[in-house]
Amino acid sequence: MMKTHISLPTRQSGAVLLVALIFLIILTLLGISNMQSGLMEEKMAGAFRDRNALAFESAELALREGEKYLNSVAVGPFNDTVAGLHNNFENGGDPNFWRSVTASATTCPASGTVTAFNWSATSGRCSSVLLTRKLTGTAAPSRYVIEELADVPKPGASQKAGVAKDSTKVYRITARGVGAQASTVVILQTTFKR
Repeated sequence: MMKTHISLPTRQSGAVLLVALIFLIILTLLGISNMQSGLMEEKMAGAFRDRNALAFESAELALREGEKYLNSVAVGPFNDTVAGLHNNFENGGDPNFWRSVTASATTCPASGTVTAFNWSATSGRCSSVLLTRKLTGTAAPSRYVIEELADVPKPGASQKAGVAKDSTKVYRITARGVGAQASTVVILQTTFKR
């Protein structure tokens, strides 16, 4: 019979321990990186929900309320005496006009050109209609403004001199909705023919 003799080194160098520590450090860094990536995706999903669900739906609610008002029997007057009912703003088609955050009485004078709309005004030339109800989860109720635009002749209406013109009233509704954060704002605009 043959005997095998295995000799063990008397001194170990600890290479396995060093390799295991390096792998643990790498795995820890990968875990932290994945956690940060997951948190960022969670924040992006929350911001997407805040803007596209809450703020957008809140602005849609205000648009529908404005359309409901225009579908009523009597509307007006559109002379800045009733909150939210105005004559055509010269720059009302410009999105920056409605995005104003720091608008004040100086940007919305009683006469002349209005440079920015003041969504917080409750009366006067830059006032808006504040809805009495708000969507659950939003920071503030939505608002809307209705502008009376120039009359538009109906298709096929008479263009002869001395014959009464048949025309249609056209309105622009601008709505502002807020999401869960007060800084998340969506502004929608539509044209309404009556």
